Amino acid sequence: MQFRRFRAEWEATQQRALDDQGRREIAARIGVPLETVQRMEPRLGASDVSLDEPLSGDEGEGAATRGSLLVDRGPTPELGTINSVDGARMRKLLVALIEKLPERERSVLSGRLLSERKTEFQELGAQMGVTKERVRQIEQKALKMIREQLEAQGLNRHDLIAAG
Repeated sequence: MQFRRFRAEWEATQQRALDDQGRREIAARIGVPLETVQRMEPRLGASDVSLDEPLSGDEGEGAATRGSLLVDRGPTPELGTINSVDGARMRKLLVALIEKLPERERSVLSGRLLSERKTEFQELGAQMGVTKERVRQIEQKALKMIREQLEAQGLNRHDLIAAG
């Protein structure tokens, strides 16, 4: 880092610890505001600490470390795998259910839910020759049909959300 090198050079030539004048000189040399140097100094002045280093002098197998105190709030690897498999299964089921819908309903759901860009009601209406309100009604009808098919298989929409 330039800051560390410049600070070491300044302290060596001035024979004293870095002061406000030195901070201003370093800020000018590296082309940043004085406030930036003041914010960087405490961070760059501290030594690095290993996450694997035992806490409070504890040694040996199983000693607590800084790394062991970090909490991963994400799913466990096992749960991640289960969710991935379930998600793929539910997506496959959803695609199969949409494919069984009549053409209009399938077209609306594909445009609204399956495309990268969610197509607006008005745009779909223009393509289909109907109003945006009619497209909304078709979407609601299609979603109701999907819900009914899910329920017939012993599933509900929350199963789709949880698996996604």
